[in-house]
Amino acid sequence: MKKTNDDIVAAVLLAVLRVLLIPAVTLMWLAAFTAMISPHVSDVIGTLLCWLVPVLLSGLTMAYLAVRKRGWGWRVGCLLPVIGDVIRFRRRRARMLGNKFVRDVKLVDKADERHYHVYLYPKKGLLDIKVLPVVGFNMASLRRSAAQGLALMNAIDYSADEYGVNSYRVRFHSRADLARLRAPRELTAPPRIVAEPGRISIHVGRTLDGEAWVDFAEISGGVWAGMPGTGKSCACTLIAAGLLTVPDLVDVYVLDGKGGMDWAWAVTDGGLPKSRFVAGRAGDYGRALEVLRDVQSTMEWRLAWENQVGSFWGHGPTDRERAVVVIIDECQAWGASDGTREGKTNAAEFNALVTDLVKRGRSAGVSTLIITQKPTSDALPTAIRDSCVLRSCGYAISSETAKAALGDIPEGNPTPDLLRFEDKGMAVWRTPSSTFEIVHYDHFDPTQISVQQQADK
Repeated sequence: MKKTNDDIVAAVLLAVLRVLLIPAVTLMWLAAFTAMISPHVSDVIGTLLCWLVPVLLSGLTMAYLAVRKRGWGWRVGCLLPVIGDVIRFRRRRARMLGNKFVRDVKLVDKADERHYHVYLYPKKGLLDIKVLPVVGFNMASLRRSAAQGLALMNAIDYSADEYGVNSYRVRFHSRADLARLRAPRELTAPPRIVAEPGRISIHVGRTLDGEAWVDFAEISGGVWAGMPGTGKSCACTLIAAGLLTVPDLVDVYVLDGKGGMDWAWAVTDGGLPKSRFVAGRAGDYGRALEVLRDVQSTMEWRLAWENQVGSFWGHGPTDRERAVVVIIDECQAWGASDGTREGKTNAAEFNALVTDLVKRGRSAGVSTLIITQKPTSDALPTAIRDSCVLRSCGYAISSETAKAALGDIPEGNPTPDLLRFEDKGMAVWRTPSSTFEIVHYDHFDPTQISVQQQADK
């Protein structure tokens, strides 16, 4: 970009202003304290106090502003002696690094020499965009550029949010952040749940950017995949434990394809009616199909009335019209045929019912959670998998499993490769908004539900 005379004059005046401002502010404080103190004490002590007192006051002021988290704290800090000089220097350096970063990731053309209000703090892993008047700049372009900048920041993941009009903040997460996330969190009570008209949200754990929630108003289906022992069933156990604490608002159904004791707690401790629990094995379809048909009938009835009363989430859940959540563990045990004619017929009906629930269930208040080791097309039909907007994948040996579970992961986003087998309860999930995050699900012993219920009484 060719510089005009006005640009050159403005740059020179700005440089002169900066050179004059730094010593002027410090000398102003020095003169003020000298005038107050020097008539009463010796020159040596007075000089020391002239510097010591304002520096101490500056420290206390900045500490207060840091605790209060005032957005204007740095502006006040710039007027303080000594510390103000440091703040102004750091601010200018952050702006210089920020402008370089947005050009390195091609968010701004390198030929554009304007100095934008963009600040980068490498040690904090923070990019603060106050104003960036560039054509085509929005959250989508910012996410693409942030993903490209992970290598520049030596980061493994990022999170972005809009905190004001055209103001954005991007936080880059390092491997040290991942190490902190690996620390497990044990719950002594069922997870928090917010159940009200238009929303059923359950607190499931943490991400690098904060707490993780699942909102059933946003999903009709979810897939949890990963190697055995990586915690995928524990994640859904946590969700079920929370939902079972509000039986007046949610009907929970569990189809356990393993046929073991992993879900027995739901009946013995969680209060799940036996009629909504099926512990079967491959080829044993009787009650499983009956449960799915009942749920489908509920969905059909609600959809038939949708034109008159609106979507379920417009008024529900209520104690008269409850949300429905179906959990299917080891889904491939039901969806894969045993080769017999009857087995093929039952498997086809099972897959058709689940597909219908996942595709049309959300507006009827019906959600289906599917747990499987490897959600490839031979274990889970693509019509089901691709209709699930929430997907989670723990440690996986092959990239094929990760791709089947999460779909195509854009470059720069976290992948299950970052996880280890010993990272129990950790996964990469794809949210309904198609963002990818590393999540660590909280761990909860579901047998504690009955203990908690007795304590509440």
